[in-house]
Amino acid sequence: MPCGRHGRGIRTTEADVAGNRPRAEQREDRCHPDKRANPYACCSEQRNTPPGYATPIALVMHNSFLLNNRSPPELRLRSFAMSFLEILVLAIVQGLTEFLPVSSSGHLVVSNAILETLGREPTKDLIEVSIVLHLGTLASVLLYYRTEIAKLFGEDRRLIPLLILGTVPAAIVGIVLKKGIPESTANSILENVLLAGLMFPVTALILILATRKKPGETSYVNLTWRNVLLIGIAQAFAILPGISRSGSTIAAGLMTGLDRQSASTFAFLLAIPAILGAGVLETLDILDEGSTGTPIGLLLIGFVVSFAVGLGALSLLIRWVRQGKLDLFAWYLIPLGVAVVAWRLMG
Repeated sequence: MPCGRHGRGIRTTEADVAGNRPRAEQREDRCHPDKRANPYACCSEQRNTPPGYATPIALVMHNSFLLNNRSPPELRLRSFAMSFLEILVLAIVQGLTEFLPVSSSGHLVVSNAILETLGREPTKDLIEVSIVLHLGTLASVLLYYRTEIAKLFGEDRRLIPLLILGTVPAAIVGIVLKKGIPESTANSILENVLLAGLMFPVTALILILATRKKPGETSYVNLTWRNVLLIGIAQAFAILPGISRSGSTIAAGLMTGLDRQSASTFAFLLAIPAILGAGVLETLDILDEGSTGTPIGLLLIGFVVSFAVGLGALSLLIRWVRQGKLDLFAWYLIPLGVAVVAWRLMG
């Protein structure tokens, strides 16, 4: 039976009733042998969560609404405040890093390593939260490029197969990492802090070269299959932590002769199936692992905030691309990469 901490109660068996055993003893029998040392151990095993996920710190920070309804009101209020603050921060970070060319995956890897160094729990992925935040940023792209998207079903319909082609390289790499190799091998790549530190300056170099490249005059509607494939390969390369997806695809578009406006437009049209695909994979994870029970109100807040922040970040980035100021982010990424590499090598 599910643990009482999740608000579902504990079934009393006939043997329990016959023996008039106290409810505390009934609960003790259903939980982990080490329950006195870790009162949340039973919840962790029954929900098949990762080791350490259901520790008291993680439970309060990530799943506080699943506390027993008999918890004191002040504890539930404090848990709500912490959950609200966390999802607010996650939504802001998602909205900014999904579009700004700084590599959201690289920042997540580094921040988790810092938390572990400080003796704190690393950030765990609440699947439904991740899906909702991705949907928020996806909605911002759909709104910002609503005119261009509408044209895909009319005069620009030749772009639909090109967008599919551009998505194929990233899809292949993603499937190989998720299904084709051992999970430990994939994690050694995707969660490698030193690799992220090395790749931050690579992203900076990409942005500098893209800024110095004289923009072409080709519109994205006239892209060739070959150039789309090159842009798609650049997007697949961005699966490495520290490599920015938006930065590499915009730079690749400029390198193929697109004008600045077209390079950014095609990069973010190409982001639509990428973000949607990530959402589909996470939805499949929910079907396999089950929901973590994040309240619908918090999910709605996360969606609205990630949408609003994403829309603002997208507008700001497009303005900088038009002005040829994409290299502004390089002067942040270079010292960041040097600091991360020095920290890992000396640590």
